[in-house]
Amino acid sequence: MQALPLDVDACVDLVQSTKWAAKVDRSDARECWLWTGAINSDGYGHVWLGGKVRGAHRVAWVAANRCDIPAGLAIDHLCRIRSCVRAEHLEPVTGRENTLRGYTQAAAQASRTHCIRGHELTGDNLLRSALAKNKRMCRSCARDGDALRREAARSLGMTQDTYFAEYGKSRFTAEQVLGPDLTDRILSSQGAWL
Repeated sequence: MQALPLDVDACVDLVQSTKWAAKVDRSDARECWLWTGAINSDGYGHVWLGGKVRGAHRVAWVAANRCDIPAGLAIDHLCRIRSCVRAEHLEPVTGRENTLRGYTQAAAQASRTHCIRGHELTGDNLLRSALAKNKRMCRSCARDGDALRREAARSLGMTQDTYFAEYGKSRFTAEQVLGPDLTDRILSSQGAWL
């Protein structure tokens, strides 16, 4: 949802007022200017301006730059402190960039370079999950897991559907059914990394 435009002059007037100054704590050791007024449930300061509730950090950026926030951009806190209203700590970025810079699951997924078994998550080994949007998976581990589940079902004399219904699709469960020796043999025949 695109935020409503801000009146530049109203933002400048508010930020230069004693009302604003009374709600900004400039004593933070990181040199953040912390909003001490109303804070929303996400930790962002907010202020009443032009008959609407506005983000205090957005007002601060508009006042400092004397222009509205460019269309399609969000204000990112470079300091990672959501209640900070210091203009030098704020930067307009795309929503995607803002998400990837934050402490989110999407950012954690995007920063992963290797899977838990040490395979590199690039090129042909990168498998995008159809079940979890934007989750990057290891093609080698997926292939190895499929082989282990097939062999576990075969060793128990079951079809894969019956095996899945009884044991689920966990790679760990398949490894337990097969035991370490057979698991190692199957993975080494797959050319898997252990």
